[in-house]
Amino acid sequence: MVCLIISSMMGLTVLADDFDWSRFPCVTPDSVLLPPGQAKSDVWYYPKQRGDYIAGANLSISDEGNGTIGIFAQTLTHYPIDKCRMRVYLDRWYENKNAWENLDYWDITFLKENEESGVLTMPTIYFHAYDLPTGYYYRLRGLHAIWVNGTTEGFSTQTDGIKLIK
Repeated sequence: MVCLIISSMMGLTVLADDFDWSRFPCVTPDSVLLPPGQAKSDVWYYPKQRGDYIAGANLSISDEGNGTIGIFAQTLTHYPIDKCRMRVYLDRWYENKNAWENLDYWDITFLKENEESGVLTMPTIYFHAYDLPTGYYYRLRGLHAIWVNGTTEGFSTQTDGIKLIK
């Protein structure tokens, strides 16, 4: 009887919720500042502990010249998924503060319904950020989340800092 009472007191109700982006602080506040002239930082992330659906991700920043940054983000999955959402943050290094500060971010959502084949396994996006001041370091942080059959998985990626040259 005592075991029954104790076990009934320890029960917890868990409710499903939308993905909480605040749980993923985007890796670390620190990044390596690459030497001037190194125009690209590319990071491949493979979870150390295999997820049920996510196989890995790629995030890349490149200096395209004239204050333009190329941004590439990709999430790889083991199996077809229902939805993928990536949030990509653009940060700038402020030497006087010795800190990174967020300039902008983009939310990109992929749905299996929007795929020509109806199968979503490798959501990928490439776009540009224009008119950035040159002579400064920039980096990307990415959040990658997938949904399939009511299950959610997610993790974050981060590039090193590249210096934009005129």
